[in-house]
Amino acid sequence: MGELRAMLARQFELSSLTIRVELQRPGGRWDELGSLDDVRAAAHAQQEWWVSVRVSGPVPFSSPLFLLSTLLSLATFVVSAVFVLTHEWEDGTPPMWRAALACLPVMWVGYSVLAAYSTLADEYRTNPKLRTHFDAVGSYGGLALLVGLGFFGPPMLLLGGHLLLTPFCAELSERCKDSLERWSIGMHAILDVPVLLIAIAVQGALQAPWDPTSKLTVGLCAASLLINLPANISKTRLGAGSYTRID
Repeated sequence: MGELRAMLARQFELSSLTIRVELQRPGGRWDELGSLDDVRAAAHAQQEWWVSVRVSGPVPFSSPLFLLSTLLSLATFVVSAVFVLTHEWEDGTPPMWRAALACLPVMWVGYSVLAAYSTLADEYRTNPKLRTHFDAVGSYGGLALLVGLGFFGPPMLLLGGHLLLTPFCAELSERCKDSLERWSIGMHAILDVPVLLIAIAVQGALQAPWDPTSKLTVGLCAASLLINLPANISKTRLGAGSYTRID
């Protein structure tokens, strides 16, 4: 059933995670398709080798939830970077936390570059449409901008791939999108969690009122862990093994 949903999503340029597949029953009634057994039962009932199905669902990233989730990831990344820069050299910050703050940006950029390279390199080899597009137009096809967005984490690379490649029919495959969702889970472990803990520890060491940057940083990191992390986990679980390529 997962492969059928992915195949139909690919065919109609929808998301396999949100696509709705309905089966026409005898009498013209439409019911949501639950499993392939429903297809077999409908075909047997009408004594035909074919059945009528219809698909619907939001276009990927057209849903406000997708956009808000991506914007939350971007805001968390940017505000956390501002927090690191402002508190790295602040008087009163313990040396141990200064060293931790200095390491965080290196970890973020390194992780984002690794995620972008591993997913795009594999996608370039296995996605003929993407390879043809980049080979034909080179960096003018959005490759440079796509790589630049990758520095801000896998969620921005996922959004950038949709905005820059879909208009040219060179959309990222379901396999690539699922891989980026998995990389997004790891981003929480090296960004949200350490920044949240360090922000609380630094403010405790400074013994001073919370400044606006620290408040915003803690709030965004907490929101990312409570909202985006469960969403990333659910997407990878729903999408596991449900991608099929149609060229």
